[in-house]
Amino acid sequence: MRFSQSIAAAIVVTGIVTAPLSDHFSPVGAASPRADGAALVSPAAEAPPSKRETAPPQDPTAVGLTQEKNYTHHWIDVDGVKTHYIQSGKGEPLVLVHGALPWCSSQATYGDVVGRLGKNFNTIALDVIGFGYTKARGPQDYSGQAQAEFVIKFIEALGVGPVYIEGNSHGGFLTQYVAHERPNLVRKLVISNSLNGTAPIPNENYAYASERRYYRSQTAEQIREMLEGYYKHKDLVTDDRVKLVHDLWQRNYEYAHKRALAVGASVEAFNKNLNYKGKHISEWGGQLKIPVLLVFSEPGSKVEWGIGHFFRVPGAEMHILPWSGHHLFTDQPDRWVQVVTEWLKNKPARPPT
Repeated sequence: MRFSQSIAAAIVVTGIVTAPLSDHFSPVGAASPRADGAALVSPAAEAPPSKRETAPPQDPTAVGLTQEKNYTHHWIDVDGVKTHYIQSGKGEPLVLVHGALPWCSSQATYGDVVGRLGKNFNTIALDVIGFGYTKARGPQDYSGQAQAEFVIKFIEALGVGPVYIEGNSHGGFLTQYVAHERPNLVRKLVISNSLNGTAPIPNENYAYASERRYYRSQTAEQIREMLEGYYKHKDLVTDDRVKLVHDLWQRNYEYAHKRALAVGASVEAFNKNLNYKGKHISEWGGQLKIPVLLVFSEPGSKVEWGIGHFFRVPGAEMHILPWSGHHLFTDQPDRWVQVVTEWLKNKPARPPT
């Protein structure tokens, strides 16, 4: 592949792309392998005690994914919603935003890396409204734009901005929306395997339609089969992980089905759900004024979509991680954390004079 020498960007390639895997294609029906100018507030600053709780979720099934107790559970009121998040470490704040599968959550998506990142950052992963243990309200939160506004309110409720922020898959759309809408809240942006945040959905194969694709109840064994197809490393499919993902799926699949019908029944509806001020979010890439790192994986994403976005964003850097699925930070937690940490803690490439 030949790249223009005139683009003010840098790319680190450690793998080669093949097949895509998006968070829009979870098991449906039977189990399936598819599925700034603001002053920095002290990272130790917290929301008023009346708004923030530090306690385990009042739910016995909210289990950790590792033997170590390397993160803590918290709840905070966000726009009247009791919002769950996990946290580890001290220092500069780093917020992690998951994707749009019915089982995506702070724990299920980022449980393997929050503790590792906590060695260098005040690392916070939230359950977006309608996901994980943050209960859904209704149709007002179906759209990507509404979910992104919820993320903004979450950061404001914590009182830790401006933050480093990272988004995986649909989270790549949400975090870019935050960066465009509230640039004073974001210092640096990491996008991991975001398909719908880096290119418009091209055809009906990516749309969700009730007559051919739908979410329904899954058994634990169906969830195990799905996870064995989702991860590149089968030893990740532990009993604890299956238990957690199964619980999250059963809690959220009905709302996820209604949401998907509302925002993804056609290509037009799907892309409208990914718009920012009338254009697909990717078309605003050239307007980003903060450092951006794209981390994509082989074979767990459409790397060519990431490369296209790389050229849209001035000064962007890109890293392609081998032997990883769509949740590359679960398949390769140590390497992903190393890449992200090094990039966040160092100055970006010097722009041309």
